[in-house]
Amino acid sequence: MKYEGYVQLHNCYDLFPRLEKDFVEFAKVALEVEEKHVDPYELEDAMKLVFHNIIKGVSDKTLVIDVLLKCFNDNDMLAKFITTAAMLRLVNHFARMINEERPEMMHNIVNMTNAVQAFGVEFGFIKEDEIIRKEIIEDEKPLANTITLDGGLNLYGDMFAELKKAKNKNANVVFLNLYKGVPIKSKSKIIKIEKNGVTFSISPLQLEAIKKEGYAYIIQDKNITAGIQAKIANINLAARTITLDDFSRSTKNYALMRRYPRVHPNRAISAKLFGPENTMITGKIYDISEGGIGVVSTQESTWSNGEELKATFSLDMGGSRMDITLFVVLVVALNYQGAMRYCCKVAKPQPMVQNITKFCDMRIRQTIEELCNNAQN
Repeated sequence: MKYEGYVQLHNCYDLFPRLEKDFVEFAKVALEVEEKHVDPYELEDAMKLVFHNIIKGVSDKTLVIDVLLKCFNDNDMLAKFITTAAMLRLVNHFARMINEERPEMMHNIVNMTNAVQAFGVEFGFIKEDEIIRKEIIEDEKPLANTITLDGGLNLYGDMFAELKKAKNKNANVVFLNLYKGVPIKSKSKIIKIEKNGVTFSISPLQLEAIKKEGYAYIIQDKNITAGIQAKIANINLAARTITLDDFSRSTKNYALMRRYPRVHPNRAISAKLFGPENTMITGKIYDISEGGIGVVSTQESTWSNGEELKATFSLDMGGSRMDITLFVVLVVALNYQGAMRYCCKVAKPQPMVQNITKFCDMRIRQTIEELCNNAQN
Protein backbone atom coordinates (compact mmCIF):
# COMPACT_ATOMS: atom_id res chain seq x y z
CA MET A 1 0.00 0.00 0.00
CA LYS A 2 1.61 3.24 -1.16
CA TYR A 3 0.77 6.67 0.25
CA GLU A 4 0.81 10.07 -1.46
CA GLY A 5 4.37 11.37 -1.70
CA TYR A 6 5.98 7.90 -1.41
CA VAL A 7 8.62 8.51 -4.09
CA GLN A 8 9.52 12.02 -2.89
CA LEU A 9 9.88 10.91 0.72
CA HIS A 10 12.36 8.23 -0.28
CA ASN A 11 14.67 10.97 -1.54
CA CYS A 12 15.42 11.38 2.19
CA TYR A 13 16.47 7.72 2.54
CA ASP A 14 19.81 8.67 4.15
CA LEU A 15 17.89 10.08 7.14
CA PHE A 16 15.97 6.85 7.71
CA PRO A 17 18.61 5.03 9.84
CA ARG A 18 18.66 7.87 12.39
CA LEU A 19 14.89 8.13 12.34
CA GLU A 20 14.55 4.39 12.91
CA LYS A 21 16.98 4.46 15.84
CA ASP A 22 15.12 7.37 17.43
CA PHE A 23 11.78 5.63 16.81
CA VAL A 24 12.94 2.56 18.73
CA GLU A 25 14.59 4.50 21.54
CA PHE A 26 11.52 6.69 22.03
CA ALA A 27 9.34 3.59 22.46
CA LYS A 28 11.75 2.25 25.09
CA VAL A 29 11.69 5.51 27.05
CA ALA A 30 7.91 5.78 26.75
CA LEU A 31 7.53 2.32 28.30
CA GLU A 32 9.93 3.19 31.10
CA VAL A 33 8.05 6.36 31.92
CA GLU A 34 4.78 4.42 31.95
CA GLU A 35 6.42 1.83 34.21
CA LYS A 36 5.65 -1.01 31.81
CA HIS A 37 8.02 -3.86 30.99
CA VAL A 38 8.30 -5.90 27.80
CA ASP A 39 11.15 -7.90 26.33
CA PRO A 40 13.61 -5.25 25.00
CA TYR A 41 14.61 -7.38 22.01
CA GLU A 42 11.01 -8.01 21.03
CA LEU A 43 10.29 -4.29 21.43
CA GLU A 44 13.18 -3.36 19.13
CA ASP A 45 12.06 -5.87 16.50
CA ALA A 46 8.43 -4.71 16.72
CA MET A 47 9.27 -1.01 16.43
CA LYS A 48 11.60 -1.60 13.50
CA LEU A 49 8.85 -3.54 11.75
CA VAL A 50 6.37 -0.71 12.38
CA PHE A 51 8.89 1.87 11.14
CA HIS A 52 9.50 0.00 7.89
CA ASN A 53 5.77 -0.48 7.31
CA ILE A 54 5.25 3.25 7.79
CA ILE A 55 8.03 4.27 5.42
CA LYS A 56 7.49 1.62 2.77
CA GLY A 57 3.73 1.25 3.14
CA VAL A 58 1.98 -1.61 4.91
CA SER A 59 2.99 -4.89 3.28
CA ASP A 60 1.79 -7.51 5.81
CA LYS A 61 -0.84 -6.25 8.23
CA THR A 62 -1.29 -9.62 9.95
CA LEU A 63 2.44 -9.91 10.66
CA VAL A 64 2.60 -6.42 12.17
CA ILE A 65 -0.39 -7.10 14.42
CA ASP A 66 0.99 -10.46 15.56
CA VAL A 67 4.42 -9.01 16.34
CA LEU A 68 2.96 -6.04 18.25
CA LEU A 69 0.63 -8.19 20.33
CA LYS A 70 3.39 -10.67 21.13
CA CYS A 71 5.72 -7.84 22.15
CA PHE A 72 3.12 -6.14 24.37
CA ASN A 73 1.84 -9.40 25.88
CA ASP A 74 -1.53 -9.15 24.11
CA ASN A 75 -2.17 -5.72 25.70
CA ASP A 76 -3.83 -4.07 22.71
CA MET A 77 -4.28 -0.71 24.45
CA LEU A 78 -0.61 -0.49 25.47
CA ALA A 79 0.53 -1.48 21.97
CA LYS A 80 -1.70 1.20 20.45
CA PHE A 81 -0.61 3.86 22.95
CA ILE A 82 3.14 3.31 22.57
CA THR A 83 2.97 2.92 18.78
CA THR A 84 0.83 6.05 18.34
CA ALA A 85 3.15 8.06 20.59
CA ALA A 86 6.15 6.87 18.56
CA MET A 87 4.34 7.83 15.34
CA LEU A 88 3.81 11.36 16.69
CA ARG A 89 7.46 11.49 17.64
CA LEU A 90 8.50 10.32 14.17
CA VAL A 91 6.79 13.24 12.42
CA ASN A 92 8.09 15.67 15.05
CA HIS A 93 11.68 14.44 14.76
CA PHE A 94 11.58 14.27 10.97
CA ALA A 95 10.26 17.85 10.76
CA ARG A 96 13.12 19.10 12.93
CA MET A 97 15.72 17.21 10.92
CA ILE A 98 14.38 18.58 7.64
CA ASN A 99 14.23 22.10 9.02
CA GLU A 100 17.82 21.93 10.25
CA GLU A 101 19.47 19.83 7.54
CA ARG A 102 17.28 19.86 4.40
CA PRO A 103 15.22 23.06 4.30
CA GLU A 104 14.86 22.66 0.53
CA MET A 105 12.86 19.46 1.20
CA MET A 106 10.25 20.93 3.52
CA HIS A 107 7.51 19.44 1.34
CA ASN A 108 8.53 16.01 2.58
CA ILE A 109 7.12 16.80 6.04
CA VAL A 110 3.68 16.50 4.45
CA ASN A 111 4.75 13.24 2.80
CA MET A 112 5.89 11.83 6.14
CA THR A 113 2.54 12.92 7.58
CA ASN A 114 0.83 10.99 4.78
CA ALA A 115 2.93 7.92 5.55
CA VAL A 116 2.09 7.97 9.25
CA GLN A 117 -1.58 8.67 8.61
CA ALA A 118 -1.82 5.84 6.07
CA PHE A 119 -0.36 3.41 8.60
CA GLY A 120 -2.59 4.73 11.38
CA VAL A 121 -5.75 4.36 9.30
CA GLU A 122 -4.79 0.87 8.15
CA PHE A 123 -4.45 -0.32 11.76
CA GLY A 124 -7.36 1.62 13.20
CA PHE A 125 -5.18 3.97 15.26
CA ILE A 126 -6.73 6.88 13.37
CA LYS A 127 -10.24 7.20 11.95
CA GLU A 128 -10.15 8.07 8.27
CA ASP A 129 -12.93 10.65 8.48
CA GLU A 130 -11.04 12.45 11.24
CA ILE A 131 -8.14 13.00 8.87
CA ILE A 132 -10.18 14.11 5.89
CA ARG A 133 -12.68 16.29 7.76
CA LYS A 134 -10.81 19.44 8.84
CA GLU A 135 -12.63 22.65 9.65
CA ILE A 136 -11.74 26.26 10.25
CA ILE A 137 -13.81 27.69 13.06
CA GLU A 138 -15.13 30.80 11.34
CA ASP A 139 -16.13 29.75 7.87
CA GLU A 140 -16.09 25.92 7.73
CA LYS A 141 -13.64 25.89 4.82
CA PRO A 142 -11.71 22.61 4.48
CA LEU A 143 -8.30 22.75 6.12
CA ALA A 144 -5.32 20.78 4.85
CA ASN A 145 -3.57 18.22 7.03
CA THR A 146 -1.80 20.22 9.70
CA ILE A 147 1.39 20.10 11.71
CA THR A 148 1.23 21.64 15.20
CA LEU A 149 3.60 24.45 16.17
CA ASP A 150 5.95 22.09 17.99
CA GLY A 151 6.18 19.83 14.94
CA GLY A 152 3.74 17.21 16.22
CA LEU A 153 1.16 15.61 13.97
CA ASN A 154 -2.52 16.22 14.58
CA LEU A 155 -3.55 12.60 14.14
CA TYR A 156 -6.99 12.78 15.67
CA GLY A 157 -8.91 15.38 13.74
CA ASP A 158 -9.14 19.11 14.26
CA MET A 159 -9.23 20.15 17.91
CA PHE A 160 -11.15 23.35 17.33
CA ALA A 161 -13.80 21.60 15.27
CA GLU A 162 -14.28 19.21 18.17
CA LEU A 163 -14.49 22.03 20.72
CA LYS A 164 -16.93 23.90 18.50
CA LYS A 165 -19.05 20.78 18.18
CA ALA A 166 -19.07 20.34 21.98
CA LYS A 167 -20.08 23.99 22.43
CA ASN A 168 -22.90 23.73 19.90
CA LYS A 169 -24.22 20.66 21.74
CA ASN A 170 -23.83 22.48 25.09
CA ALA A 171 -21.79 19.46 26.14
CA ASN A 172 -19.33 19.39 29.02
CA VAL A 173 -15.62 18.99 28.58
CA VAL A 174 -13.62 17.47 31.41
CA PHE A 175 -10.44 18.96 32.84
CA LEU A 176 -7.98 16.69 34.64
CA ASN A 177 -4.81 18.05 36.25
CA LEU A 178 -2.39 17.12 38.98
CA TYR A 179 -1.90 19.26 42.07
CA LYS A 180 1.20 18.06 43.93
CA GLY A 181 0.53 14.58 42.63
CA VAL A 182 -3.19 14.52 43.47
CA PRO A 183 -5.60 14.32 40.49
CA ILE A 184 -8.11 17.20 40.28
CA LYS A 185 -11.02 16.67 37.89
CA SER A 186 -14.05 18.80 36.99
CA LYS A 187 -16.58 19.41 34.23
CA SER A 188 -16.66 22.65 32.28
CA LYS A 189 -18.73 24.45 29.65
CA ILE A 190 -17.24 26.22 26.64
CA ILE A 191 -18.26 29.89 26.82
CA LYS A 192 -16.85 31.16 23.53
CA ILE A 193 -14.38 30.27 20.80
CA GLU A 194 -12.34 33.04 19.18
CA LYS A 195 -9.20 33.31 17.12
CA ASN A 196 -7.09 34.27 20.11
CA GLY A 197 -8.38 31.60 22.47
CA VAL A 198 -11.18 29.47 23.87
CA THR A 199 -12.95 30.51 27.08
CA PHE A 200 -14.25 27.91 29.54
CA SER A 201 -16.11 28.02 32.83
CA ILE A 202 -13.76 26.85 35.57
CA SER A 203 -14.01 25.80 39.19
CA PRO A 204 -11.66 27.50 41.69
CA LEU A 205 -9.98 24.21 42.60
CA GLN A 206 -9.38 23.27 38.97
CA LEU A 207 -8.00 26.72 38.27
CA GLU A 208 -5.42 26.34 41.06
CA ALA A 209 -4.43 22.93 39.74
CA ILE A 210 -4.01 24.29 36.21
CA LYS A 211 -1.93 27.21 37.47
CA LYS A 212 0.28 24.84 39.45
CA GLU A 213 0.86 22.44 36.56
CA GLY A 214 1.26 25.14 33.90
CA TYR A 215 -1.12 23.50 31.44
CA ALA A 216 -4.82 22.74 31.26
CA TYR A 217 -5.56 19.17 30.24
CA ILE A 218 -8.87 18.19 28.62
CA ILE A 219 -9.44 14.45 28.53
CA GLN A 220 -10.90 12.30 25.77
CA ASP A 221 -14.66 11.72 25.72
CA LYS A 222 -17.38 11.17 23.12
CA ASN A 223 -16.81 14.66 21.69
CA ILE A 224 -13.02 14.93 22.11
CA THR A 225 -11.26 12.20 20.12
CA ALA A 226 -7.95 12.53 22.00
CA GLY A 227 -6.60 14.52 24.93
CA ILE A 228 -5.87 18.24 24.54
CA GLN A 229 -3.46 20.46 26.40
CA ALA A 230 -3.36 24.25 26.36
CA LYS A 231 -1.75 27.21 28.12
CA ILE A 232 -3.43 29.93 30.15
CA ALA A 233 -4.10 33.12 28.17
CA ASN A 234 -6.38 34.91 30.64
CA ILE A 235 -8.21 34.36 33.94
CA ASN A 236 -11.39 36.13 35.01
CA LEU A 237 -11.84 35.32 38.70
CA ALA A 238 -15.11 37.24 39.03
CA ALA A 239 -16.71 35.37 36.13
CA ARG A 240 -14.98 32.10 37.04
CA THR A 241 -13.69 31.65 33.51
CA ILE A 242 -10.36 30.78 31.96
CA THR A 243 -9.22 31.51 28.42
CA LEU A 244 -6.76 29.06 26.90
CA ASP A 245 -4.53 29.21 23.84
CA ASP A 246 -1.56 27.36 22.32
CA PHE A 247 -3.57 24.16 21.96
CA SER A 248 -1.98 20.83 21.10
CA ARG A 249 -2.77 17.16 21.43
CA SER A 250 -1.49 15.64 24.67
CA THR A 251 0.05 12.23 23.98
CA LYS A 252 -0.03 11.48 27.68
CA ASN A 253 -1.78 12.71 30.78
CA TYR A 254 -0.11 11.41 33.92
CA ALA A 255 -3.19 12.10 36.05
CA LEU A 256 -5.21 9.84 33.75
CA MET A 257 -2.68 7.04 33.46
CA ARG A 258 -1.51 6.63 37.04
CA ARG A 259 -3.13 3.82 38.96
CA TYR A 260 -2.39 5.48 42.32
CA PRO A 261 -1.97 9.18 43.17
CA ARG A 262 1.73 9.96 43.70
CA VAL A 263 1.70 12.43 46.56
CA HIS A 264 4.48 14.80 47.52
CA PRO A 265 5.77 14.64 51.10
CA ASN A 266 4.89 17.51 53.45
CA ARG A 267 8.52 17.77 54.49
CA ALA A 268 11.92 16.60 53.23
CA ILE A 269 12.22 12.83 53.73
CA SER A 270 15.69 11.33 53.58
CA ALA A 271 15.92 7.99 51.80
CA LYS A 272 18.52 5.39 50.96
CA LEU A 273 18.50 3.01 48.00
CA PHE A 274 20.58 -0.16 48.26
CA GLY A 275 21.60 -2.12 45.17
CA PRO A 276 23.71 -5.17 44.29
CA GLU A 277 27.23 -5.57 45.63
CA ASN A 278 26.68 -3.20 48.58
CA THR A 279 26.06 -0.19 46.34
CA MET A 280 24.01 2.63 47.85
CA ILE A 281 22.83 6.16 47.13
CA THR A 282 21.23 8.67 49.49
CA GLY A 283 18.61 11.22 48.53
CA LYS A 284 15.16 12.62 49.23
CA ILE A 285 11.71 11.21 48.50
CA TYR A 286 10.29 13.15 45.54
CA ASP A 287 6.91 11.43 45.40
CA ILE A 288 5.33 8.30 46.82
CA SER A 289 2.33 6.04 46.23
CA GLU A 290 1.32 2.52 47.13
CA GLY A 291 2.69 1.58 43.73
CA GLY A 292 6.18 3.02 44.09
CA ILE A 293 8.48 5.89 45.02
CA GLY A 294 10.62 8.53 43.35
CA VAL A 295 13.96 9.43 44.92
CA VAL A 296 16.00 12.49 43.95
CA SER A 297 19.74 12.30 44.59
CA THR A 298 22.92 14.08 43.59
CA GLN A 299 24.58 10.65 43.29
CA GLU A 300 24.67 8.60 40.11
CA SER A 301 24.48 4.82 40.21
CA THR A 302 25.50 2.01 37.89
CA TRP A 303 22.17 0.24 38.32
CA SER A 304 20.24 -0.99 35.31
CA ASN A 305 16.52 -0.56 34.70
CA GLY A 306 14.66 -3.56 36.11
CA GLU A 307 17.17 -4.11 38.90
CA GLU A 308 15.73 -4.90 42.34
CA LEU A 309 16.66 -2.42 45.09
CA LYS A 310 15.90 -1.91 48.77
CA ALA A 311 14.65 1.47 49.95
CA THR A 312 14.69 2.69 53.54
CA PHE A 313 13.09 5.90 54.84
CA SER A 314 10.77 7.18 57.58
CA LEU A 315 7.28 8.63 57.31
CA ASP A 316 5.65 11.16 59.62
CA MET A 317 2.16 9.85 60.33
CA GLY A 318 0.73 12.90 62.08
CA GLY A 319 2.97 12.90 65.13
CA SER A 320 4.28 9.34 65.01
CA ARG A 321 7.32 8.21 63.07
CA MET A 322 7.17 5.07 60.97
CA ASP A 323 10.33 3.40 59.63
CA ILE A 324 9.83 1.86 56.18
CA THR A 325 11.83 -0.82 54.40
CA LEU A 326 10.55 -1.39 50.88
CA PHE A 327 11.75 -3.67 48.10
CA VAL A 328 11.40 -1.95 44.75
CA VAL A 329 12.38 -2.33 41.11
CA LEU A 330 14.17 0.51 39.31
CA VAL A 331 12.02 1.61 36.38
CA VAL A 332 14.24 4.41 35.11
CA ALA A 333 16.83 6.90 36.33
CA LEU A 334 16.33 10.37 34.84
CA ASN A 335 18.32 13.59 34.87
CA TYR A 336 16.27 15.99 36.97
CA GLN A 337 17.24 19.63 37.51
CA GLY A 338 20.94 18.87 37.84
CA ALA A 339 20.39 15.72 39.89
CA MET A 340 19.18 12.16 39.32
CA ARG A 341 15.61 11.03 39.85
CA TYR A 342 15.21 7.31 40.49
CA CYS A 343 11.70 6.12 39.60
CA CYS A 344 10.93 2.83 41.32
CA LYS A 345 7.90 0.56 41.56
CA VAL A 346 6.99 -1.81 44.37
CA ALA A 347 8.59 -5.16 43.57
CA LYS A 348 6.04 -7.47 45.19
CA PRO A 349 3.25 -7.48 47.79
CA GLN A 350 4.72 -6.29 51.10
CA PRO A 351 3.19 -5.48 54.51
CA MET A 352 4.86 -2.05 54.47
CA VAL A 353 2.67 -0.98 51.54
CA GLN A 354 -0.30 -0.70 53.93
CA ASN A 355 1.54 1.97 55.90
CA ILE A 356 2.42 3.83 52.70
CA THR A 357 -1.26 3.74 51.70
CA LYS A 358 -2.21 5.34 55.03
CA PHE A 359 0.43 8.02 54.54
CA CYS A 360 -0.77 8.73 50.99
CA ASP A 361 -4.41 8.99 52.14
CA MET A 362 -3.33 11.49 54.78
CA ARG A 363 -1.33 13.53 52.25
CA ILE A 364 -4.23 13.52 49.76
CA ARG A 365 -6.51 15.04 52.43
CA GLN A 366 -3.88 17.60 53.39
CA THR A 367 -3.22 18.51 49.76
CA ILE A 368 -6.92 19.01 49.03
CA GLU A 369 -7.20 21.24 52.13
CA GLU A 370 -4.22 23.26 50.91
CA LEU A 371 -5.77 23.54 47.46
CA CYS A 372 -9.07 24.76 48.94
CA ASN A 373 -7.26 27.38 51.02
CA ASN A 374 -5.32 28.61 48.00
CA ALA A 375 -8.50 28.81 45.93
CA GLN A 376 -10.18 31.01 48.57
CA ASN A 377 -7.29 33.49 48.75
